[in-house]
Amino acid sequence: MTGTDLDALVEALAAPEGWMPSALRRLEQDALAARIPTGEQPALARAARAAGATMAADARRRGWASADHALRDLRVDVVEDDAEGRSGPLVHHAVYTAPPARVTLYRGPIAALEHLLTTPPLRERLGHVPVREAILAHELFHHLVRAGGAPESLRPRVQTLRLGRWRRHAVVRAAEEIGAAGFAGAWCGLAWAPELLDHLTLALSAASDHRARTPLSRAGRPR
Repeated sequence: MTGTDLDALVEALAAPEGWMPSALRRLEQDALAARIPTGEQPALARAARAAGATMAADARRRGWASADHALRDLRVDVVEDDAEGRSGPLVHHAVYTAPPARVTLYRGPIAALEHLLTTPPLRERLGHVPVREAILAHELFHHLVRAGGAPESLRPRVQTLRLGRWRRHAVVRAAEEIGAAGFAGAWCGLAWAPELLDHLTLALSAASDHRARTPLSRAGRPR
Protein backbone atom coordinates (compact mmCIF):
# COMPACT_ATOMS: atom_id res chain seq x y z
CA MET A 1 0.00 0.00 0.00
CA THR A 2 1.51 3.31 -1.10
CA GLY A 3 1.49 6.55 0.88
CA THR A 4 -1.15 7.88 -1.49
CA ASP A 5 -3.32 4.82 -0.87
CA LEU A 6 -2.97 5.28 2.89
CA ASP A 7 -3.93 8.94 2.69
CA ALA A 8 -7.01 8.08 0.63
CA LEU A 9 -8.03 5.29 3.02
CA VAL A 10 -7.65 7.44 6.14
CA GLU A 11 -9.49 10.33 4.50
CA ALA A 12 -12.37 8.09 3.47
CA LEU A 13 -12.75 6.50 6.90
CA ALA A 14 -12.59 9.85 8.68
CA ALA A 15 -15.62 11.13 6.74
CA PRO A 16 -18.97 11.24 8.63
CA GLU A 17 -20.21 8.04 6.98
CA GLY A 18 -16.88 6.73 5.80
CA TRP A 19 -17.71 3.44 7.52
CA MET A 20 -20.79 2.85 5.36
CA PRO A 21 -19.08 1.05 2.41
CA SER A 22 -17.49 -1.40 4.86
CA ALA A 23 -20.84 -1.96 6.56
CA LEU A 24 -22.60 -2.62 3.27
CA ARG A 25 -19.88 -5.07 2.23
CA ARG A 26 -20.39 -6.87 5.52
CA LEU A 27 -24.10 -7.12 4.75
CA GLU A 28 -23.29 -8.45 1.29
CA GLN A 29 -21.31 -11.25 2.93
CA ASP A 30 -24.29 -12.23 5.09
CA ALA A 31 -26.57 -14.54 3.09
CA LEU A 32 -29.62 -13.52 5.13
CA ALA A 33 -29.02 -9.82 4.48
CA ALA A 34 -29.80 -10.49 0.81
CA ARG A 35 -33.45 -10.73 1.91
CA ILE A 36 -33.35 -7.06 2.89
CA PRO A 37 -34.03 -4.74 -0.07
CA THR A 38 -30.82 -2.99 -1.13
CA GLY A 39 -32.38 0.42 -0.59
CA GLU A 40 -33.13 -0.41 3.05
CA GLN A 41 -29.68 -1.69 3.95
CA PRO A 42 -28.06 1.72 4.67
CA ALA A 43 -30.82 2.49 7.19
CA LEU A 44 -30.25 -0.88 8.86
CA ALA A 45 -26.50 -0.14 9.04
CA ARG A 46 -27.07 3.32 10.54
CA ALA A 47 -29.43 1.92 13.17
CA ALA A 48 -26.95 -0.80 14.16
CA ARG A 49 -24.10 1.69 14.30
CA ALA A 50 -26.08 4.11 16.45
CA ALA A 51 -27.13 1.30 18.80
CA GLY A 52 -23.49 0.32 19.26
CA ALA A 53 -22.52 3.91 20.10
CA THR A 54 -25.39 4.19 22.59
CA MET A 55 -24.30 0.98 24.29
CA ALA A 56 -20.76 2.37 24.56
CA ALA A 57 -22.04 5.49 26.30
CA ASP A 58 -24.10 3.35 28.70
CA ALA A 59 -21.10 1.12 29.42
CA ARG A 60 -18.83 4.11 30.09
CA ARG A 61 -21.25 5.28 32.76
CA ARG A 62 -20.51 2.08 34.67
CA GLY A 63 -17.12 3.53 35.58
CA TRP A 64 -14.83 1.09 33.79
CA ALA A 65 -11.42 2.62 33.11
CA SER A 66 -10.77 0.44 30.07
CA ALA A 67 -12.23 -2.38 28.02
CA ASP A 68 -9.73 -4.74 29.65
CA HIS A 69 -10.97 -3.64 33.08
CA ALA A 70 -14.58 -4.09 31.99
CA LEU A 71 -14.02 -7.59 30.64
CA ARG A 72 -12.22 -8.75 33.75
CA ASP A 73 -14.88 -7.17 35.97
CA LEU A 74 -17.48 -9.13 34.00
CA ARG A 75 -15.44 -12.32 34.55
CA VAL A 76 -14.45 -12.68 30.91
CA ASP A 77 -11.06 -14.37 30.52
CA VAL A 78 -8.65 -12.41 28.33
CA VAL A 79 -5.90 -14.61 26.92
CA GLU A 80 -3.15 -13.96 24.39
CA ASP A 81 -2.21 -16.37 21.62
CA ASP A 82 0.82 -16.48 19.33
CA ALA A 83 -1.24 -17.92 16.47
CA GLU A 84 -1.67 -15.84 13.32
CA GLY A 85 -5.41 -15.45 13.81
CA ARG A 86 -6.13 -16.53 10.24
CA SER A 87 -9.44 -17.96 9.10
CA GLY A 88 -9.29 -18.44 5.34
CA PRO A 89 -8.58 -15.04 3.79
CA LEU A 90 -9.48 -13.24 7.03
CA VAL A 91 -7.09 -12.22 9.79
CA HIS A 92 -8.59 -11.80 13.25
CA HIS A 93 -7.16 -9.48 15.88
CA ALA A 94 -9.28 -11.20 18.52
CA VAL A 95 -12.16 -13.62 18.91
CA TYR A 96 -14.91 -13.71 21.54
CA THR A 97 -16.27 -17.14 22.47
CA ALA A 98 -18.78 -18.33 25.06
CA PRO A 99 -19.44 -20.25 27.17
CA PRO A 100 -17.19 -19.91 29.00
CA ALA A 101 -16.81 -16.23 28.14
CA ARG A 102 -13.35 -15.64 26.73
CA VAL A 103 -11.53 -13.16 24.50
CA THR A 104 -8.51 -14.51 22.65
CA LEU A 105 -6.08 -11.85 21.44
CA TYR A 106 -3.72 -12.73 18.59
CA ARG A 107 -0.34 -11.16 19.29
CA GLY A 108 1.04 -11.30 15.73
CA PRO A 109 -1.62 -9.26 13.89
CA ILE A 110 -1.87 -6.79 16.78
CA ALA A 111 1.90 -6.23 16.97
CA ALA A 112 2.16 -5.76 13.20
CA LEU A 113 -0.67 -3.24 13.27
CA GLU A 114 0.80 -1.33 16.22
CA HIS A 115 4.16 -1.15 14.42
CA LEU A 116 2.56 0.17 11.24
CA LEU A 117 0.62 2.83 13.12
CA THR A 118 3.77 4.24 14.73
CA THR A 119 5.47 4.86 11.40
CA PRO A 120 5.00 7.85 9.09
CA PRO A 121 2.67 8.88 7.55
CA LEU A 122 0.07 7.24 9.79
CA ARG A 123 1.60 8.54 13.01
CA GLU A 124 1.27 12.11 11.75
CA ARG A 125 -2.24 11.56 10.40
CA LEU A 126 -3.75 9.63 13.31
CA GLY A 127 -1.63 10.37 16.37
CA HIS A 128 -1.65 7.72 19.09
CA VAL A 129 -3.97 4.86 18.23
CA PRO A 130 -5.12 2.65 21.14
CA VAL A 131 -5.06 -0.54 19.05
CA ARG A 132 -5.42 -3.06 21.86
CA GLU A 133 -8.13 -1.00 23.56
CA ALA A 134 -10.15 -0.64 20.35
CA ILE A 135 -9.93 -4.38 19.70
CA LEU A 136 -10.93 -5.26 23.27
CA ALA A 137 -13.81 -2.77 23.11
CA HIS A 138 -15.12 -4.58 20.04
CA GLU A 139 -15.09 -7.88 21.94
CA LEU A 140 -16.57 -6.26 25.07
CA PHE A 141 -19.54 -5.27 22.95
CA HIS A 142 -20.12 -8.88 21.89
CA HIS A 143 -20.08 -9.97 25.52
CA LEU A 144 -22.52 -7.25 26.56
CA VAL A 145 -24.88 -8.31 23.78
CA ARG A 146 -24.66 -11.96 24.78
CA ALA A 147 -24.98 -11.31 28.52
CA GLY A 148 -27.56 -8.53 28.51
CA GLY A 149 -29.35 -8.72 25.20
CA ALA A 150 -29.47 -6.13 22.46
CA PRO A 151 -31.98 -3.83 20.79
CA GLU A 152 -33.76 -5.06 17.68
CA SER A 153 -31.55 -2.90 15.47
CA LEU A 154 -28.61 -5.13 16.39
CA ARG A 155 -30.56 -8.32 15.76
CA PRO A 156 -32.78 -7.56 12.75
CA ARG A 157 -34.84 -10.55 11.67
CA VAL A 158 -35.81 -11.62 8.20
CA GLN A 159 -38.33 -14.20 7.08
CA THR A 160 -36.66 -17.36 5.79
CA LEU A 161 -39.65 -19.66 5.33
CA ARG A 162 -43.42 -19.41 4.95
CA LEU A 163 -45.88 -22.29 5.08
CA GLY A 164 -49.45 -21.09 5.19
CA ARG A 165 -49.81 -19.12 8.42
CA TRP A 166 -46.50 -20.40 9.77
CA ARG A 167 -43.39 -18.21 9.46
CA ARG A 168 -39.76 -18.83 10.22
CA HIS A 169 -37.34 -15.98 10.89
CA ALA A 170 -33.57 -15.69 11.38
CA VAL A 171 -31.22 -12.97 12.60
CA VAL A 172 -28.96 -10.99 10.26
CA ARG A 173 -25.71 -11.44 12.17
CA ALA A 174 -23.84 -8.78 10.21
CA ALA A 175 -25.79 -6.08 12.08
CA GLU A 176 -24.07 -7.04 15.33
CA GLU A 177 -20.65 -6.63 13.72
CA ILE A 178 -21.64 -3.19 12.41
CA GLY A 179 -22.80 -2.29 15.91
CA ALA A 180 -19.53 -3.56 17.40
CA ALA A 181 -17.57 -1.14 15.24
CA GLY A 182 -19.85 1.69 16.35
CA PHE A 183 -19.29 0.65 19.97
CA ALA A 184 -15.50 0.53 19.61
CA GLY A 185 -15.34 3.91 17.88
CA ALA A 186 -17.50 5.59 20.52
CA TRP A 187 -15.79 3.82 23.43
CA CYS A 188 -12.34 5.00 22.29
CA GLY A 189 -13.52 8.41 21.06
CA LEU A 190 -12.05 7.79 17.61
CA ALA A 191 -12.32 10.50 14.98
CA TRP A 192 -12.18 7.85 12.26
CA ALA A 193 -13.96 4.57 11.69
CA PRO A 194 -12.32 1.63 13.51
CA GLU A 195 -12.74 -0.38 10.30
CA LEU A 196 -9.43 1.31 9.39
CA LEU A 197 -7.68 -1.26 11.60
CA ASP A 198 -9.21 -4.10 9.58
CA HIS A 199 -8.25 -2.50 6.26
CA LEU A 200 -4.66 -1.97 7.39
CA THR A 201 -4.37 -5.54 8.68
CA LEU A 202 -5.68 -6.90 5.38
CA ALA A 203 -3.11 -4.75 3.56
CA LEU A 204 -0.33 -6.09 5.81
CA SER A 205 -1.51 -9.65 5.23
CA ALA A 206 -1.64 -9.18 1.46
CA ALA A 207 1.86 -7.70 1.45
CA SER A 208 3.15 -10.61 3.53
CA ASP A 209 1.52 -13.15 1.21
CA HIS A 210 2.99 -11.38 -1.82
CA ARG A 211 6.49 -11.52 -0.35
CA ALA A 212 6.05 -15.21 0.43
CA ARG A 213 5.03 -15.93 -3.18
CA THR A 214 7.79 -13.83 -4.79
CA PRO A 215 10.71 -16.02 -5.93
CA LEU A 216 14.16 -15.13 -4.65
CA SER A 217 16.35 -13.27 -7.09
CA ARG A 218 19.33 -15.18 -8.50
CA ALA A 219 21.66 -13.32 -6.15
CA GLY A 220 19.47 -14.23 -3.20
CA ARG A 221 19.09 -17.93 -3.94
CA PRO A 222 21.19 -20.36 -1.95
CA ARG A 223 23.94 -22.04 -3.98
